[in-house]
Amino acid sequence: MNLFIHTAHASRLEPDLKQCLTAHELEVQIDHEIQSSHYFLMILDVASKLDLLQLRHDYPQALMIFIGNEQAIFNLMPLRPFYYLREKELEADWQRCLETFQNYLDENFRMLDIKAGRSRIRLRIQSIVYIESYRHYLTIHTMVGTYTLRENISQLTEKLKNDGFIRCHKSYLVNKRFIMDRTLEELILQDRSRLPIGRAYQQALAVIDL
Repeated sequence: MNLFIHTAHASRLEPDLKQCLTAHELEVQIDHEIQSSHYFLMILDVASKLDLLQLRHDYPQALMIFIGNEQAIFNLMPLRPFYYLREKELEADWQRCLETFQNYLDENFRMLDIKAGRSRIRLRIQSIVYIESYRHYLTIHTMVGTYTLRENISQLTEKLKNDGFIRCHKSYLVNKRFIMDRTLEELILQDRSRLPIGRAYQQALAVIDL
């Protein structure tokens, strides 16, 4: 996971960030100069010479934390800040920011423990694209690979019911965030995969906001 930190307070903030992220078993790479085409989090001094508007354009999905005076926050609202740290209240604001960040990680980086063959594996739930059932086995399709385990799809549906997964067929459970489009009979995923929609699920899927 890539972070871009461009602030005079980097030495104070970085240890806390590393602790939060490693607690979620996330590998951390911190850059102080732009070196990556993707950053998960950016921490920026408002008074720096960086073009903040251009950075938001170049990294639309990044979480951005800004540090500056109290007046500057209103001008930054179009940049969708994740949090704003007042320089005069840095320590207190940073502790509140860390709590908010921790909650964000808890919600978006929950883990699923599975047994695939003889191995125990932990999968980040939001990396799961869809789950396919065949007889007594499930194949979990993730962003980086597939895993097969012996489990009932109804049991896994119950485990993931609060994580944005929906049943589209008796044999398929899909992560809603990866759905690009749908027809009456199919779901079309971002990687162009197509999953069938069972008749029993058509009405329920028709009213779900994708």
